[in-house]
Amino acid sequence: MAAIFVATLSSLIAVARDKVTLRYVCTDSAESLTVIQRICAEFEAAHPDIHIKVEPVLSGTDYRNKLLAMTAANLAPDLARLGQNDFLSFARRGVLVPLDDLVASSPDVRLADYYPNTVHYFRYGGPLYVLPRATAPTGLIFYNKRLFREAGLAYPDGNWTWAYKPRQERGAACFTNCLDKLTKRSATGKVIQFGGGAAWPQLWFGTLVLSRGLSLWDNDEHPTKLNATDPAVVELFTFASDTLNRYHWIPSMNDLSTNNSNIHDEFVKGHVAMMQSGAWECLKLRKEMQDDWDVTTFPAYEGQPARSPGELTGTGIFAATKHRAEAWEFCKWMSGVHGMIRLAEAGLDQPALRSLAQSDVWSPGPTSPPERRIPAHLGITDAAAMSVTLHLTPEYFTDIVNLYDGAAYDVLTGVGTPLARLQDVQEKGSKRLAFALRRDASKPYPFYPAVATACLIVLAGVLWVYLPERKVKLTRKARKESRSAYLFLIPWLGGLGMTLGPMIYSFLVSFSDSDIIRAPKWVGLGNYVEAFDAGRDDTLLISIKVTFAYAAVSIPLGIALALSLALLLNQKVRGVPIWRAIYYIPSLTSGVAVSLIWMKVFNPETGLLNGLIYGPDGARNLLGLGTFLSNVAGTPGQPINWLGNPKTVLPAFVLMGLWGAGGGTIIFLAGLQGISPSYHEAAILDGASMWRKFRSVTLPLLTPTIFFSLITGVIGALQVFTQAFVMTSGGPDRATMFYMLNLYNKAFGELRMGYASALAWILFVIILIITAIQLRGSKRWVHYEGEMK
Repeated sequence: MAAIFVATLSSLIAVARDKVTLRYVCTDSAESLTVIQRICAEFEAAHPDIHIKVEPVLSGTDYRNKLLAMTAANLAPDLARLGQNDFLSFARRGVLVPLDDLVASSPDVRLADYYPNTVHYFRYGGPLYVLPRATAPTGLIFYNKRLFREAGLAYPDGNWTWAYKPRQERGAACFTNCLDKLTKRSATGKVIQFGGGAAWPQLWFGTLVLSRGLSLWDNDEHPTKLNATDPAVVELFTFASDTLNRYHWIPSMNDLSTNNSNIHDEFVKGHVAMMQSGAWECLKLRKEMQDDWDVTTFPAYEGQPARSPGELTGTGIFAATKHRAEAWEFCKWMSGVHGMIRLAEAGLDQPALRSLAQSDVWSPGPTSPPERRIPAHLGITDAAAMSVTLHLTPEYFTDIVNLYDGAAYDVLTGVGTPLARLQDVQEKGSKRLAFALRRDASKPYPFYPAVATACLIVLAGVLWVYLPERKVKLTRKARKESRSAYLFLIPWLGGLGMTLGPMIYSFLVSFSDSDIIRAPKWVGLGNYVEAFDAGRDDTLLISIKVTFAYAAVSIPLGIALALSLALLLNQKVRGVPIWRAIYYIPSLTSGVAVSLIWMKVFNPETGLLNGLIYGPDGARNLLGLGTFLSNVAGTPGQPINWLGNPKTVLPAFVLMGLWGAGGGTIIFLAGLQGISPSYHEAAILDGASMWRKFRSVTLPLLTPTIFFSLITGVIGALQVFTQAFVMTSGGPDRATMFYMLNLYNKAFGELRMGYASALAWILFVIILIITAIQLRGSKRWVHYEGEMK
């Protein structure tokens, strides 16, 4: 019996040892993640020698940048879910496996069976890097059939077009005419029903540009010129703006925010007749609207072929994997029939295999379950998928794309005129593009001169310390003591080396364009010039302004509160040690934990702070404070959204910082207890009042402590990071974009390590200058006991 047990245990250990574990990173919703887990379980059942470890990245985080950071840290997964924009960042860095040879050796994979554009857009420089899994055209129009009937319009069948003016003679065949006819107003002229709307503002503008056949730059592969002020672009931009702000066919962001709603909700309520979005809307619409709705494709512009924006998803294999064959097997499974069927049956993804998308697995058919027969014309997404057209641009062009998106958002929300915003994009974008092109064409980083420079810096530091010592003549006893001192200093010198090494490295990297993955390029002073050029990026100047504004308020208040608490806790009364501990404990709490606690406190609806000021039902007005604060915040009559309002978020951070004043209190308490009682006794004999004693005795003798708190407070305030990172991510409207958060975003968000290193050295110089000024100025007001005057 024992022998059988030992044999069984040995076989289990052998199986566990031979089993290959593959890490698969993905970003999906909770619903899709459940399906992904099921697909992985079915794969493991069919491949018992392979285990799939799913590592989901939460929605809302920057998935691409997180994967890049993992790759830079040599922690790249074996496989990952990649979108059409994500994969380019990895393919250009050479960290993905080209799949063409693997496809050629696999008879069960036929690229001709996939939608052609899904394969085309997952190629870079020729090779295929991602095996397509899903296509998601966002040029879909969901329409309310009841509202079309009431307007006397036929249901759209996809064979419609749009124009700048409504073509009434074409009826429902003109999309612009439908927008106009489906928009209803009350007797007072207020719009009570909108003709249409897009899931997000930039989607509407981007689709119009695409269907009109315009290009906002000269080419996608290597853009060198912007067309923002091209008359055709200005005309289109004006039309897009007019649909919201002049004709009111589409609700603006102000219309939606007034109702605290979104396009999907307004479509469900019947306040919007048509909604542009992706097929993922079907899951919720089936539950919310029954069957009185359907879907069609976005109209083509008159005389132009149909084009649709969209999103593509696939599976890529990282070159760092040690199990390429096993990874390919899972890649084929996830981006093959097995994975696509499961995701399509759940209504989550339109399969990238066209035959599957045309079958009743996705398109409604007689064998489809009743809940998946709605909408009746979901099969039209096949035509939309065939017309998906994407603009995949180089990484250096991301800032310019963001400029266009920002301009579109501003104009569609009524901020600025189309021509003015496009002229701004043309001016700023051209400067940024010229700079990006120069950076992209930079020469390789000179490694050997850099190493030589680093050695010279270290040698100069050693000589600066050692040479003066050679001039000092020491006795034998002094030399022996000196050797003993150096022996004791070895651990400290080791630690110093571990600090100086990265500092020197970051100094050298600050003159490069580096992402840690690819070989760096030499840019000289380019990073420093870019940092202070607001025309290219004004984030640095904004972060400096925000950081210094916070420091200017928080430091004096923090010192004043710490000193006040120390004076109270310096009294000789019963229970003082307990109170000292109570005040000190908050300063020991983790910064993340403190941030999470205060997020609850600042919650506008259920938070403790608003509960005290406005009451649980929002009707209280504590001593008129509620009315005053709401007016200051620019939201009269409403409780303050402390972390969501640019006017209140920084004061909220200052208030939160005061909660941790216990650390400074202990320092001041030590300073107070270091003052000899004889000084106070002498002041009492001279008839000094309590205020006179504090002003003339206590305060002057506390100036060294105040000076220390000021130095450390300034350094700490200029390095604020955790609160903004956890609570606001720099928002709203960059109101909490502190210097360190900006540095972190550049380093670990965008992987611009060279630029981030330059920012670090700029901060180092700023702190050095401020500290030097404080040290020089301290001679006038800091008084040390026993100091000769």
